[in-house]
Amino acid sequence: MEKMKLEKEKRLLEKKKKKEEEKLKKKKAGRPSSSRKGGARKDNYKTSYTDEDMMKAIKMVQEEGYAAKRAAEICGVKRITLHDRLKGLHSSELGRPPVISPEEEEALVQILVQMGNFNYPLTQRGVLEIVKDYLDRHRTTRKGHLTNRYNT
Repeated sequence: MEKMKLEKEKRLLEKKKKKEEEKLKKKKAGRPSSSRKGGARKDNYKTSYTDEDMMKAIKMVQEEGYAAKRAAEICGVKRITLHDRLKGLHSSELGRPPVISPEEEEALVQILVQMGNFNYPLTQRGVLEIVKDYLDRHRTTRKGHLTNRYNT
C-alpha cells in the first residue's frame, strides 16, 4: 500500500516537472511578436509568429526583392503589419519612452536601497520628492517631465 502511494506521488511529480519544462521550452522558443488585439496589455494576446519570423520577412522584402504579400505568406506573418514595419509605422515597443535614462534609474535605485538599509521609511510622496530632487540636481535639460501631483 505504501509503495503504491509513493509511486503515485512520483508520477505526479514527474508530470508537474514535465509541464514546467514544456512551459520553459515555449518561452525559450521565441517571444511572440506583438499585435494589438483586444487591449493595451501585451500579455492579453498572442500572435502565431515570432519576432524572428517578422525580421525574416522584412529581410526578404528589403534584401531579396520579394513582394511584401509573398514574404508575409512564406514567413506566416500578417501582411498589414509587415507593410507597416517596412514603412516605419509599426513599432515593436508599446507605450511612451521612459522619462529617465537607465543610468539615472540605477543611481536612484542605489539611493533608495541605501535609505532602506538605514531603515528610513519611504512613502510614495517621499520617493517622488527624492526623484525630483535628484533630477533637479543632476540634469541641465529635462527629457520629459515628471508631474508633481503632491505640490509641496
